Amino acid sequence: MSYDLMVFEVSKTPKTQEEFLEWYDNQTEWEEDHDYEDPEITSSALREWFMEMIQTFPQMNGPFAPEDDEIKDESYLTDYSIGKDMIYAGFAWSLADEAYDLVRELSEKYKVGFFDVSGNGDIIYPDGTIFSHNEEEDPEDEYEYSYDGTTVYFAVKKFNSDFKLLEDMYRDDYYPDFLVDKIADEIKKVISFLEDGTHTYAEIQERFDIMTIAINDLEEEFDENDSEIETVARESIGAAVDYILEWFDIGIDTEEAIGERDW
Repeated sequence: MSYDLMVFEVSKTPKTQEEFLEWYDNQTEWEEDHDYEDPEITSSALREWFMEMIQTFPQMNGPFAPEDDEIKDESYLTDYSIGKDMIYAGFAWSLADEAYDLVRELSEKYKVGFFDVSGNGDIIYPDGTIFSHNEEEDPEDEYEYSYDGTTVYFAVKKFNSDFKLLEDMYRDDYYPDFLVDKIADEIKKVISFLEDGTHTYAEIQERFDIMTIAINDLEEEFDENDSEIETVARESIGAAVDYILEWFDIGIDTEEAIGERDW
């Protein structure tokens, strides 16, 4: 799971929070007619932002990606998805603070907008306009952990609807969308379960086990469509589970939650 931030061309984006989030959803469908790796297709301000960013956070793939012998620290390699009006960047979580500071600094320098995708959801415009995440959706007392001496989990908030399930799989043509949809459906069943009241950790683990078994059962169907649940898929599913556990503050390790997988 990457730490994601986005910058955008202000002249091309909506000026209200609701409209911006709809625009963002459309942008992250990745349907523009280009490969999302070449900065030549984006605006001059975003291109200048990108060219300075890669001095610190090199491009992982694309025309400006360094050769293997030029890479000093692989953790700084960054996945840039470059659109006509925005650039979406996925950083290593270990570098989140450094990435945030530099992206914000350069967004101000080049007068582009900033969206804190993985953080607090703030949308910041160069003129000082800020749309903040609605704090009323996150009550202070979100969880209770004791019930008749048994450790339990109690959810009083819904899952983050802005989180893009299996985004890397949807962006990769190697994985048929209809099969990615089936995996996403199994993950959504876990989310619905966690949103629905009080559960013991054993019950939560059982629900994740059901998810994993269902995904295991899809392997043959992937094979029939000349695909496989391999590296990108494993990482994408793992990132989703990790985010779910973190969002609901569940004290289960990601690998433990996924359990006996065949992929």
